[in-house]
Amino acid sequence: MLDKAPAVQTTFNIPNKKQEVLLDDAADRFTDSVKTGNFTMEVDLENSKITIVAKPQSLKEIIHEVDTVYQKQIQMQHDGSLSNGAVAGIAVAMVVVGLLIGVAIMFTINRFRGNSPFQPKKFDNEVQMDN
Repeated sequence: MLDKAPAVQTTFNIPNKKQEVLLDDAADRFTDSVKTGNFTMEVDLENSKITIVAKPQSLKEIIHEVDTVYQKQIQMQHDGSLSNGAVAGIAVAMVVVGLLIGVAIMFTINRFRGNSPFQPKKFDNEVQMDN
């Protein structure tokens, strides 16, 4: 990640340009202000302003949860196990391959017996009609 906030390059003059703060310092200041209940935000609504104050001790880190999910995915890839989608794809492919093999065997057997499914059928019993 970045260790500093990205610098803004502008072609116009900014009269109140502030010095950049390291991201770690900014994160520490933000965390401290939320923990102590000093973090506030002003929100402009159509005709009024509302001040929102962070509840003390309400900041929670979720980095650990994200890391464990990511580690499980990495571990699954290295274990050689397949995902559910991969297993379903293999199952569908095997059904299709099985059907193709079955059709090929039936076609081959019928061809050697002389019963091609694509030839017209001949009937032995002919019916004669009287005029």
